[in-house]
Amino acid sequence: MELPSIMRTNRIKQRIAAKTPSYGIGLLWPSPEIVDLVGALGFEWLWLDIEHGPFDLATLSHTVRAAEAGGMDTIIRLPRSRDPEAILPYLETGAMGVIMAHTQSAEDVEFAVSAIKYPPVGERSAGTMRGAGWGAESGFYEHSNRETMIMALVEDEIGIANLDSILAVDGLDAVVIGYGDLSLTMGHPGNKGHPHVQEVGLAAQEKVLASDKALQVTAQDGDEAAQWIARGALMVRCTAVTILTAGLRPWLAKARAGAAGGGR
Repeated sequence: MELPSIMRTNRIKQRIAAKTPSYGIGLLWPSPEIVDLVGALGFEWLWLDIEHGPFDLATLSHTVRAAEAGGMDTIIRLPRSRDPEAILPYLETGAMGVIMAHTQSAEDVEFAVSAIKYPPVGERSAGTMRGAGWGAESGFYEHSNRETMIMALVEDEIGIANLDSILAVDGLDAVVIGYGDLSLTMGHPGNKGHPHVQEVGLAAQEKVLASDKALQVTAQDGDEAAQWIARGALMVRCTAVTILTAGLRPWLAKARAGAAGGGR
């Protein structure tokens, strides 16, 4: 009996090519149940944070499969690395893309292309796990090279300074400007709204919008997401932490206020 084909189409890349926005959500912890819910709500992709979140390979694999069952693609945020063997096991789960944290130069992107794409484009090793087609059906490697996406997370002053050369690298699909670490490297720790941080970050985002790469932005609410889409952003996302906080904090405050007032 033949195994079912796992040569999936990357719907994010399809939408980028069609200049159509797509909608994602960032998840810091493994939870197939939350993934099932957000897929049912209509989200199209997941940003899974391996750099900061408590994922291991087993929980990542379960989360990726849950996303696929819900009709979503997954892209994984990895810590900065120049070791292709450190990246390979995460790709073998079947994730459709990688976000390279702390991208600082064109060389960082070229490394990512080499590590993530199979020969002749890159140097990714062939395997027999899920992400490698359980042994690779005919045409799998070429298909994977087309469909696996690479995103650069530019979040340091040095990366901002090198943004033009980063954007020029063939094989890069999208860029996100990370205001959190940018505020740290600019001497305004945690103050993402500082005028200088905003000035530098917004100028970088405009540069991405003017390039042939897609801009990914994180929006605090739907109104902000709509504003970015109007400006040309093709990947917009919220975060589970922000959404839960926005809903749960006022709920708890109102409940406590009612209890303090005697309720009914």
